[in-house]
Formats: sequence, structure tokens, C-alpha cells
Amino acid sequence: MHLTRFHLRAARAALSLTQSKLAALTNIPRSSINYLETQDNFTFLNTTNKNIDDIALKEFFQKLGLSFPDNLSICIMPNIQLRAARAAPV
Repeated sequence: MHLTRFHLRAARAALSLTQSKLAALTNIPRSSINYLETQDNFTFLNTTNKNIDDIALKEFFQKLGLSFPDNLSICIMPNIQLRAARAAPV
């Protein structure tokens, strides 16, 4: 499943990451993250900018304890401390 704009914004908020911090951790330009977050909630990231590998972004968030059960929800995996994840390297 590909990530939607909702997933990106919700995952970033759940991890208390700024656009700049997410950009630094993922090597995605902050301007691209900002652009993606201006799309509607149902927009799949892979359809908006062919330079974005949304599967790699999904794997990044999954390593930090998030999952994406459907197009408009995220889940925090059990036994994950999100505060510790904020400083986790890529």
C-alpha cells in the first residue's frame, strides 16, 4: 500500500517531527515534504512527485514504530516509545 498525504502528516505529527527534521532524516527536500502536505488527504504520495519514494518513507516510519492499516489511519505499534524515536538516525 502506498502512503497518502494524510499518512505523511499524521506520522510526522505522531513523532513530533518538523518538516525540516524529517527532511534531514530522510534526505527528502523540505520543500517536497511541504508540497506533499498541501495535497488533499486522499492523494497518494507516489502520484504527486516521481522523485519521492513513498515506500522508503513508509519503511522509515515503520522502523520508528508506526503502521498504516488503511488510507486514512496510522497505528502506533505496541511497546514503542515515540519520544526516543525522534532522534533516531535513518
